[in-house]
Amino acid sequence: VSHRLQTAAFAEYATRWVQTELMCIPTFKKPLRPLKNAN
Repeated sequence: VSHRLQTAAFAEYATRWVQTELMCIPTFKKPLRPLKNAN
């Protein structure tokens, strides 16, 4: 069960990270702030 929870949590984190990166790449405006706010 713990392994599944860790996998789900990692998948959610990865999804948010990818979405943040995709939002930052086209603009190149303050790319680090969204990551800091996400944490």
